[in-house]
Amino acid sequence: MRELVVSAIAAAALCAACAGRGGNPRGDSRESVTDALPDTAALEQRFADLAFELELSDDAARQRGAREYLRRSADEPGGLALAAEIADRYLFDPESPVYSEALYIPFLEYLISTGRDSTGLLDEELAICRRNAPGTKAPDFSYATPGGGRERLLKPGTAADIILFFHDPDCPRCRAFAEAMRASEAIDRRVAEGTLRIAAVDLSLNPSVEADTLYEIRATPSVYLLRADGTVVLKEPSPQRLAAELSEGVNN
Repeated sequence: MRELVVSAIAAAALCAACAGRGGNPRGDSRESVTDALPDTAALEQRFADLAFELELSDDAARQRGAREYLRRSADEPGGLALAAEIADRYLFDPESPVYSEALYIPFLEYLISTGRDSTGLLDEELAICRRNAPGTKAPDFSYATPGGGRERLLKPGTAADIILFFHDPDCPRCRAFAEAMRASEAIDRRVAEGTLRIAAVDLSLNPSVEADTLYEIRATPSVYLLRADGTVVLKEPSPQRLAAELSEGVNN
């Protein structure tokens, strides 16, 4: 598992799509940071090791790990700004193979608490990460279906858990995720048992769903695993993480 995480981060470093979303929200010059801290590879390797540990840790350990990583990076010239940029690039960019808003939260909380958010952009990112986070109640809404009808996300009286799948029919990644769900024995079994249903929201038929609800759809597909009452179990899981959670039995 650790090798997969490290390899994914190494691959992302070579991917232009994962190199940032334009500009530097922390107000630092990328060139000057690089000049001041030439050993970028060391910070990225340290982050790769930490990301593996945090994935398997509880919230308190994640707080400690993020805090120590950023504090240690601050000991080097330009290190804190670069470490913050690395965390942002790998954990907050939906195109990153290790994208995880849950893991990004402790990095944001530390940076904000130590006065490093002069623009307010980190606070905005934190609000996005906390929106519909695991343990919160996802908002109910109605949506148009391909057959011309309408469905509601939550259905009182039913006990089935829900895969909420925001997608676009022209999105290759959406088709790949849908295919992975179809190939999952755990998902197939749970749907057949009636303990799981899939709420597939076609954004081409529901263009205002993000504005009308409290969902932040930063890229497609956007996926949640919910309990029947709307409690968020997983936010933006990979197909493998989703299938693993369902294999364990979400509503047990």
